[in-house]
Amino acid sequence: MYAGIFGQDIKGYLPYLSTGFTVWVPLSTYLTECSTAFTAVEATVKQVRLPYMTFIFSGMVRNVIVFGHHVIIYLVVIAVVGMELSENMLYALPAMLAFVLNGVWAGATIAIVCARFRDMQQVVVNMLVIMFFITPILWPANTVRGRMQATLVDMNIFHHFIDILRAPMLGMAPDLESWYVVGATTVFGWAFLIWLYARTRNRIIFWL
Repeated sequence: MYAGIFGQDIKGYLPYLSTGFTVWVPLSTYLTECSTAFTAVEATVKQVRLPYMTFIFSGMVRNVIVFGHHVIIYLVVIAVVGMELSENMLYALPAMLAFVLNGVWAGATIAIVCARFRDMQQVVVNMLVIMFFITPILWPANTVRGRMQATLVDMNIFHHFIDILRAPMLGMAPDLESWYVVGATTVFGWAFLIWLYARTRNRIIFWL
């Protein structure tokens, strides 16, 4: 249906759609879980002395496994459409590393903020729903031009993260712009988390 709406060939659109969902579903699920990562384990935190990051890492591992399950669907799709394997698919390895590195700081930041301000949990959920529709997942990025492209694609950080993993899965090399954005986000994100965690580490227990 969406291939017809966007005027796309089904053999090209189906892998695009399946890889988009394969990347987005574990990503959005992980970020949603992080919004309650600390509050959901309040009893455990108050009884057992564990590093707060333990709960972030466990969520990350769980959703990496979920991603692995979704890859099975992707493999079925590329087999059905007859996609050829490419050496560009190796870019998926550093892309996964980038996802994990950024997932840790983003998840920890969300967990801390949502522990302090409980209403932010619903804000995170609603923002992810909005980002799903304005990020090129259902619709191809090349279908917008001009100001819409600048807003929905070029300035959309979710697009760049999805692109560095989806492009290799489609047998293409990710855009250098996406790597630049991801690299800068990794540096600034970790710097921000280190600052935030240092200021809030001893207060989190009182917010639960």
